[in-house]
Amino acid sequence: MTSLRVLSLVGSVLLTGLLAGGVRAAPPAQTPTEVPLGAITGQVKNATTQQPVGGLSVTLRRWQQDSELSPLTTTAAADGTFRFDQLDAGANAFYQAQVTFQDVAFPSQFVSFEPNTSQLSLPINLYDTTDSPADISIDRLHFIIMAQEPGYLSVLELYQFSNLDSRAYIGSLDKEGKRETVRIALPAGAQDLSLQAGELGTDFLQKDSELVATAAVMPGPSSFSAAFVYRVPFSGSSIQLDRVLHYDTATINGLLMDMGATLQSQPLTLVGERAAQDKNFFQYSSQPLKAGTLLPLRLGNLDKIQFTPPSGPSDAAGSAELGDTSQNSQQSVLLWVMLALGGLSVAFGLAYPRLRPRLHGEAAGVQVDPAVARQRLLLTMARLDEAFQGGQLGEAAYRRARAHRKSQLAALWRQGEEE
Repeated sequence: MTSLRVLSLVGSVLLTGLLAGGVRAAPPAQTPTEVPLGAITGQVKNATTQQPVGGLSVTLRRWQQDSELSPLTTTAAADGTFRFDQLDAGANAFYQAQVTFQDVAFPSQFVSFEPNTSQLSLPINLYDTTDSPADISIDRLHFIIMAQEPGYLSVLELYQFSNLDSRAYIGSLDKEGKRETVRIALPAGAQDLSLQAGELGTDFLQKDSELVATAAVMPGPSSFSAAFVYRVPFSGSSIQLDRVLHYDTATINGLLMDMGATLQSQPLTLVGERAAQDKNFFQYSSQPLKAGTLLPLRLGNLDKIQFTPPSGPSDAAGSAELGDTSQNSQQSVLLWVMLALGGLSVAFGLAYPRLRPRLHGEAAGVQVDPAVARQRLLLTMARLDEAFQGGQLGEAAYRRARAHRKSQLAALWRQGEEE
């Protein structure tokens, strides 16, 4: 049973539980329930020196489900403490506090109020900064190579960075004043790059055959992640997907779909085979590699790639592999494969609202295939789990967000049954 079908079964079970008690219509003329109010308090601390920091402007960002409201601001006292009152403490309200220190924004976790509570503690840690990348390393590099349409390879890459310094790495500013931190080399011919989380031009810049992050890398293991999908065109029987590793790299885990092509790379060793989404994959791994090392990836026998039609409508991800070659579909399929193989272990540290599904063609009046929407919601729930386990989401906010996604999933399942 593929991971998609397992997740679909789980969703069906959840839906059954949601609907078990039946749905009752609310009586007319209900008296509106008053919105509960609460307060958020916290302290700004320099985690490099372990000292409180006062006098900084504290911004409180606010969301109602997926919609961001206007922020609130206050100034931290001399001991770093701050307080926000008269806040919506309802189930759909989410909050994140942040301060700017040495021209770098330092955010808190995302939080929401527990039921029947009116107080939340929201500490903010900031760090001294450094422009030296000496303590930046890559904990893990994952990649998947598949062929979804003739003449193109589809590649998913996931990087997990660590900062072993006690200071935040802020890199440098480019000629346009945009910050540049960690850099990821792209292979020659990469096109149609799509970020799994974040936005090109804001969170990442694409320049000189590289993907460059703009966010500071906080101290700690696995403190920054990047995930993206791209295509590479080919016309002959082989192609090189070489790239330079800019940082010491502890582990590389590569997957090549069993489609007739071969992969040759001196640093990589074939360690076995894995199955996911009714497909077989060859798995490769490497020993630690030093910064500046060239990672050669040579794909051969491309003229022997076999494209198999999808097995049927029950295999939603399999249908997307060959029935829909859009950039969005490629990203979805590759992510589902990585999730099924247990490799999607990156803790996505971007803002909670960016964990919502981004459906291809999503706009007012545009209908999205419910099957695709269900897949995206299931993946979003998995990513929420990752963010919570990685410390990017507070427990209350995690539960609220997951319950909201679960209710959306239930509605989509009802829609599917009606259709």
